[in-house]
This record gives sequence, C-alpha cells and structure tokens, in this order.
Amino acid sequence: MNAMMKTVLFVAVAAGLVLLARFSAPSIDAPALYDDTGEEFFPDFSDPQQAVALEVVEFSADTAEIRPFRVERKNGRWTIPSHHGYPADAKEQMAKSAGMLIGLAKEGVRSDRSEDHATFGVVDPKDPAADLEGRGTLVTFEDDAGNRLASLIIGDEVEGRDGMRYVRVPEKKRTYVAKLPTMPSTKFEDWIETDLLGVSSYDVAKVVIDAYSIDEQTFSRIPGELVVLDKPEFDWKLEGLDEETEEVDGDRVGEITSELAGLQIVGVRAKPAGLTRDLTRSSSRTTATSTRTRATSSRRPRRASPTPSASARSSTARARRSPPAPRARGRPARRARRRTGSRRTGS
Repeated sequence: MNAMMKTVLFVAVAAGLVLLARFSAPSIDAPALYDDTGEEFFPDFSDPQQAVALEVVEFSADTAEIRPFRVERKNGRWTIPSHHGYPADAKEQMAKSAGMLIGLAKEGVRSDRSEDHATFGVVDPKDPAADLEGRGTLVTFEDDAGNRLASLIIGDEVEGRDGMRYVRVPEKKRTYVAKLPTMPSTKFEDWIETDLLGVSSYDVAKVVIDAYSIDEQTFSRIPGELVVLDKPEFDWKLEGLDEETEEVDGDRVGEITSELAGLQIVGVRAKPAGLTRDLTRSSSRTTATSTRTRATSSRRPRRASPTPSASARSSTARARRSPPAPRARGRPARRARRRTGSRRTGS
C-alpha cells in the first residue's frame, strides 16, 4: 500500500469517527432561559371588561414611602379607595389601562437571578426587606371575585430601545423585556370629573355673595355684607343699586362667573369626624372642624363656614386663574361708576 492510499484511508476513518460521534452523542436541549420568549404574560386576561379593580403601587426612594393608588367598582359604582372613596369616572380610563397588559408579550429574557432585580429596577415596591433603590412599580388588575387577572412589576426603561422596559412577574425571579410605551396613570385628576361646579359662565343667571364670618369660639355666625346680582335678560342687576347714579360693572361680574366656571378639583380630604352627612355638627359632639371647598385667590378672603352639601366629603379645588375674592368691606362685584349725562337704559 503506497503512501497515497494510506492518507486516503486515514481521512476516511477520521470522517467516519466524526459522523459516529455526532449521531451517537446525547441531544442537548436549548437553554430553558429562553423557552417562553414570545409568549403572552397573561393569556387569560383578554377583555378589559374583566377588570373591576386596578392597584398601582409606587415607591419613593427620597422619602422611603410606599404610595398605593387604587380604583375599583363595587355595586356598580366606581370609586377611588386610596382617595377616601371619591367617585371615579373610570370606565374609559380603566379600559385604557387594562389594554397595556392585555396581549403583552415577552420580548426577551434578561436574567434569571434575583440578584439582578435592583439593576433592572424590578424589585417589589412593597418588599419591606428591600433596599431603597431599584424598586419598580407594581401594577395589578383584579376581577369581580377579587382574583388576580394580571400583576407585573414594571422597572427601568431599556437603554437605546424606545418604549421597552424591564419587567418581572411578582414572586418570580426572571426579568424580561416588554414593550410598554406608557404607564397606568396614578394622577387623581385623570380618574375623575374635574369640573367642580359643572356650569358655564354663560349659564350663570344669579350670584349671591354672602360675606359672613364664623366666631370659632362660639361657632356663631357673624353677618356680613350680602351682595345679590341677577341677570334677568342680558345685563346684570345689583340689588339695592341706585341706578340713577351708579351702574353694575359687567366686566367685574364676568370675571367672577368665569372663575367660578373654571374651578378644577385637584384633591380631596376626608370629612372630619363629628360632621353629619350634610356637613352640620353632630349632636354628640360639642365642637366640629369645618370642611369646605377652597379656591385659590389673589386676595385673602374672610374665614367662611362650610357650604352645605349632600356629599360626605369635601373637595380641594383651585381655579386655573385666581378668582377675585370678596372684600372684607364694600361690595366686591359693584365698582360704582358715576353716571354723566342722561340715564342709561337697559342696564
């Protein structure tokens, strides 16, 4: 056998051994780390109507404070328990929020180690043993039986990938990447009807300004000036005005009605103990703290008593433009203009 034949034989034997090793070796499965990539997080959560409660828990590292926000529907009525049970206008906002998790897919896996949770910002915000940094936002939806439809800890944004965030299912170690361009809103004003009075300035036909005050020692009412403005047709009339020498400042009245129509609710406070449903004092108490709707003002108004209301809560409101406040003395909506010439008709 010459050298050439020996070389060919060795090559053939080597190739055969390689093939034998390849087909006889045990199969190696793909790493389990990537098995669920592309799957939905919550395949059973497919309809926004299933969700009757949403809870969003945030954590402030600056104050070490857990901040829960909850909206729920009970007995057919939407309320915000985290804000003293204030009525919510939540149907559309709930559907929008639920849509963020419905059909949400696992775009990729970043880690299977709990040690990496803080790095990606997916630490449970309610974990009492966790460090202040690295905590995420916990979003949970529940059905009408209180069962959890979906729950996800949303962490930091993925650098260089718009709309992508690190996320983790509570009680699981694995950290994923998911497409979440927006977050469920925890702004109180996004879940309610913010228009405090629900009126247009053009619809206001009568304004009564009762500038009384309260003696806080005796809880007695101290009468003040009463200003009554009426608009029977087009022009404002002021009760008690001498129309021979004075006229109503229509621009000033317009400012008042516009500011009243522009009052917006920005927060609520619980009704203090000792007040009845209509915000009067309970007979079982000798003292009571007044609650009232407040509006920002360019001038400080006199202390006033609460306006009676059928609600069991009071609203904290502000105007988009500071409303003119009643003066302590004089008539706030009556800036007298001395007439000259003949009497003006149709004032």
